[in-house]
Amino acid sequence: MHLASICERHNIVIISDEVYADLVIDTKIFTSILALDINKLKVVLCTSPNKAFNIAGASLGIGIVPNEAMREKILYILQDVNCQYCENPLSLAATISAYSEGYDCLKLTTKHIQHNHNLLENIIKQTLPWVHIVEPDFSYFAWLDFSRHVKDSRSIGYDLAEKAGLALWPGSDFGKMGEGFFRMNLACPQSMLEEGLNRLSTYFNHYVEQ
Repeated sequence: MHLASICERHNIVIISDEVYADLVIDTKIFTSILALDINKLKVVLCTSPNKAFNIAGASLGIGIVPNEAMREKILYILQDVNCQYCENPLSLAATISAYSEGYDCLKLTTKHIQHNHNLLENIIKQTLPWVHIVEPDFSYFAWLDFSRHVKDSRSIGYDLAEKAGLALWPGSDFGKMGEGFFRMNLACPQSMLEEGLNRLSTYFNHYVEQ
């Protein structure tokens, strides 16, 4: 709300990416930008069913633009690049089905992700106690802080993939503040996560000993 108020005072348009909003875990509450008491005429909300309902193949995004004049400008630009409307009827059908019939499945998904995150915490505490796990609000990603021993997450990430057969996204790809971090995808079977964490701990325990 504080950031939104600053943008409103300085006449700044807010583009709010809420694509992971449906993946909020049970102990957290998500508040959409459009639910705040601010000038909605300076807001563009972007979302999609692709992440929460695992239909990335639909390649469909949704933009909510309360300001009619701004909306017309955006539609004009999209039309100019031949991207105004979704021409794939399967994508439309998948999106309608996800939002109208998919929430029971979504609950199971978020429950499974939370279970995997709890498992991650327990295993990391036992095998790599010097690694800090950032507490999540939503999404299916875990952020792992390896900065105590990792100063170049990109090169270590390549070495981890080559020697341990485990691919994690280096935090440095997200900016300087992400250096020393790795991002792990928890949207997978428990057995796959356990195998990945076993490879992770084996690699880093050997790396630290060196």
